[in-house]
Amino acid sequence: MRLLTIEEIQELTDYRHPNKQCQALVAMGVRFFRCPRTGRPKVLYEDLRPEDRLNQNKMEPKWELAN
Repeated sequence: MRLLTIEEIQELTDYRHPNKQCQALVAMGVRFFRCPRTGRPKVLYEDLRPEDRLNQNKMEPKWELAN
């Protein structure tokens, strides 16, 4: 079990401000909790849907030459 880093949450939500990040996570349906001291969202990596997981199983395109 691991938490996403601040940078990973910024990449996932495209926001830097914690309130905007929380709004984006709610809109995406991602479960999270807020740190009471900082207000930053905390997301467990395991709670992300497979298509939302960062840097995992990124498929390279298979280029084919057209004849």
